[in-house]
Amino acid sequence: MRDIQAWAFLVGCNQYLDYRTIVAPSFMCESKTSSLLAKAAGGDLTEIGTAYYREIHNSKVGDLTLVFRVIEATSENTGIEGKGVLKDSFGREINLIEGIVLQGLQPGIVVTQENLEEIHQKMIVHYQDFWNTTTSQPAIQSENCRLRTNIVTNIRLRYHLLKEYPVNSNPKKTIENNISNLKHQEKAQLWIGQLFKELGNEITSVAFFKNESYFVIRCDRNVLHQNDLLSQQSVFICNINCQVNYSFQGEYVISKLNHYTPVVVSYDQKYIASAMIETPEQNVVKVWETETQKEIKFYGHLPGFWNRINALAFVPNIPYLISGGKDSTLFIWDLKSNCIINKIKTQNIIFTIAVSQNQGQTIIVVGQNGGMITAWNLEFQDEIYQVRGHKLKVKSLAFSPQDNILASGSEDTTIKLWKSTTGELISTLGYHLDSVNSIVFSPDGQILASGSDDCTIKLWDVYRRKEIAVLTGHTKAVTSVSFSPDGRTLVSGSKDKTIRLWERSSV
Repeated sequence: MRDIQAWAFLVGCNQYLDYRTIVAPSFMCESKTSSLLAKAAGGDLTEIGTAYYREIHNSKVGDLTLVFRVIEATSENTGIEGKGVLKDSFGREINLIEGIVLQGLQPGIVVTQENLEEIHQKMIVHYQDFWNTTTSQPAIQSENCRLRTNIVTNIRLRYHLLKEYPVNSNPKKTIENNISNLKHQEKAQLWIGQLFKELGNEITSVAFFKNESYFVIRCDRNVLHQNDLLSQQSVFICNINCQVNYSFQGEYVISKLNHYTPVVVSYDQKYIASAMIETPEQNVVKVWETETQKEIKFYGHLPGFWNRINALAFVPNIPYLISGGKDSTLFIWDLKSNCIINKIKTQNIIFTIAVSQNQGQTIIVVGQNGGMITAWNLEFQDEIYQVRGHKLKVKSLAFSPQDNILASGSEDTTIKLWKSTTGELISTLGYHLDSVNSIVFSPDGQILASGSDDCTIKLWDVYRRKEIAVLTGHTKAVTSVSFSPDGRTLVSGSKDKTIRLWERSSV
């Protein structure tokens, strides 16, 4: 008999919340790295006598080893009232991911079916408490325990080996460090932080105009129009009593809003759109004409918190706007007639939308819960493809300027490239240390920028499939990134209440 130092963990979802870490080792909770388990642990249901084995390299708390199983969450094995497999509010069956975390790399670790059953019994009470939770909560701490294994009386589990989960051990490396990695490349380029502005609230979205040197900002509940790109004066934020269209030194507030829906600019630059909440809890798509600031409102999404509008996208060359959100419905709005053209009911919550025109067809792609990416043909509203390319929700999508590549960024920390017309995976471009919130192609399609909860912006060479720079400076999650029309400037917004401008120069 041998005693092994281990920590139990549990990943799962409930009626209201998507998959997340419910129970994690105390040392991971204290270092705020517990979300790593929800990203690294997962897979198909495991058979009795089998488990997944995965190593995590270079995490903030060192190398880790995970041994876990994936089982159905049933009323019988959780003690939750009902019968059979538990389902979320969308009718999807729920799985539980439960197992152990060991410090260091331990390829020779022996874990038995009995060990997993003991862990399951300890996790039940925590899952029962989690079942009716409607808001995000910190993971519950599991204390160090002794995993007792007796391979004489208990047959060891057969492992399904998963590829090691890489974690960058030095996310704070500076621009100077990146130069050394680029010297072997011809005409390597350096991105330098040129300017930052501190605003009064979290920045949730930024978007450049397609042919101009100015951009719009979604700041907390306000949309702001920044006219002068390099102005050293702070962007004005209206107070609660401020009137719409308040002008201030070349910058004006378009509207006060109440939800973190992205702000988007139409391809012809005639419209700006975001979403708002009207009393009583009505979810509204709101559009402004850029020349007149005339407002257009679109109603159609269901009211209430559970139906918030998460995503918007304009259609190229057609005066259409597409919206989607927690009510799992896509609305297609005609900006000329101010009415609904069509609506498409989907199976999952919509977090992001991208639109392209490729080979004569307009393609709408949405990113959803559970890593799902779904594409439709706008003209016929028929589904083109559906892929589950990520493990967690897809938070950002972007088409390349040539419309032949679709990029996706996910809460599972990965960035992937797809063939836009078929959904065929091209490659996993790379990783962040935390959720990827925003991705955007440069105008020439050669660079992809990504903003993450790990406070960094990464730049990727799309054709060489490699990271070329890490931009640091933000102190909280980077929520949005956008390239200028000439591709030489990148603007970023963050929960640290700042926008930053990054300028490209040759080295």
